[in-house]
Amino acid sequence: MNLPLETDVQIPGLVVLAILLTAQLGSSQPTSLPDSYRRAKTLLDAAVEAHGGREGLTRATRLSARMEGRDHWRNQSRAVSAPYDTEPWLAELILDTPARRLVWTVSSRFPGGFFSASRVVIDGASGFNANLRQGTHFTVANRALETQRPNLFRLPHLVLLAVLDNPGELRWLGPMTTRSGRPVEAIVAPTTPGSLTLGFDPATKELRAILGMTTDPLLGDTGTEVTFTDYRRVGGILIPGRRTASTGGEVTQEVEYREVGFEPVFADSLLQPPAQSVTLGTPPAAVPVRELAPGVWAVDPGGYVSLVVAFDQFVLATEAPGQSAAIIERIKTLAPGKPIQWVVPSHHHDDHAGGAREYVAEGATILTTPGNVGYFRQMAAASRTIRPDRQSRVRAPAKIETVTGGRRTISNGTRIVEVHDIGPSPHANEMLVIWLPAEGILYQGDLLNLPPTGEVPRNAANATSAHFAQQVAAKGWTVKMLLGAHMQPGDFGLLGRALANRSDP
Repeated sequence: MNLPLETDVQIPGLVVLAILLTAQLGSSQPTSLPDSYRRAKTLLDAAVEAHGGREGLTRATRLSARMEGRDHWRNQSRAVSAPYDTEPWLAELILDTPARRLVWTVSSRFPGGFFSASRVVIDGASGFNANLRQGTHFTVANRALETQRPNLFRLPHLVLLAVLDNPGELRWLGPMTTRSGRPVEAIVAPTTPGSLTLGFDPATKELRAILGMTTDPLLGDTGTEVTFTDYRRVGGILIPGRRTASTGGEVTQEVEYREVGFEPVFADSLLQPPAQSVTLGTPPAAVPVRELAPGVWAVDPGGYVSLVVAFDQFVLATEAPGQSAAIIERIKTLAPGKPIQWVVPSHHHDDHAGGAREYVAEGATILTTPGNVGYFRQMAAASRTIRPDRQSRVRAPAKIETVTGGRRTISNGTRIVEVHDIGPSPHANEMLVIWLPAEGILYQGDLLNLPPTGEVPRNAANATSAHFAQQVAAKGWTVKMLLGAHMQPGDFGLLGRALANRSDP
């Protein structure tokens, strides 16, 4: 049963008492650790009471919620800077905490014709993950609800319950201001995944914000924020009407809560893998290095493939993912004594360019497109104290060159590497592919993504893949081997097979 949203929110008497206690404590900073704890505990108790009381919140761990909104693809859009591409996002949560049962279903879109639909199911100690678009699934043994807390924490009352598990670590921070300029009273609160900084409305004690600091690939040390607004009561529990997430002051997702109820129904069809779904084979262990040709390797530190090409005096590497430090260490064993002169990110998205600082610190030149020069300069200069990297210590200047006229050739007279800009692609306005004409090897990032098992599931290809195929045909290349950041080396026919098994919604 979905209960109506109540518009008249009353503050219980205990909250009034807690507000008075907080006033008696005063607004000055805590003078001792016990004082910090008491202030935080007083505020948390008031918030729990305001949201429905501890018993009410505990009963509200059996629920269903439908959410609808939009993703704002910061650092993942076609353009390198705002305004970013936005795409629809839908999710449904069905939860029965006492029975250890959960179904989390999400559908979303990604720039370039990427359509995603997935489901996470936990039923007792067992469970599975399903890719509803590609018709595949894999089982997960010994599953715990706690693994889904990032999704569960989309509901504020579940955040408060998790914090109550270990109140001794509560600490008072004091007044703060959200991105929108709204004042909050902040505390540090422990949870199983890690501590949270929670901001509460000073008057109503509603949970207004989850605040944090992170290492952003572009900005370095920066703030993150999730805010909850437009609260209403559903069955006595405060439920927000809107959730907004941001990084570095830029909105990344906006969600509205469409339906919330406290009598969840777990249809049998949801607790089993979808009909016709294929069980994914066990992914093979990552092969750290595969020699594709003399002096040409696919380097995989685990989940990401980089193409490495050795010339007589230097080395060229493709992509700059978060695992770049591990890739660089591997390169030094493959081509000892040869400096990494070039790194070629295929496009500006975080997972392809976010590790470029490691190459800057190494002294390599970033070869990119004209529109990305400012992006890489800002990245190289950013301050990182939360997760310092090598660039944080050496502070090397960023060396950047661009591909102009659609093509750049790197050669020592015998070995040739061609870097082609095939943009505007549906996935990024500027998109590089790396072509080794003598070897017939073509490397790409996100233009075709396949599981490490080597299977070609349905809908693995999309509009971005179709554009890629057109570009290859126009170039007249005879491709003997195709590989990519999210694709193990294989024959070029994989692209055609993937396109033949494509159906956009």
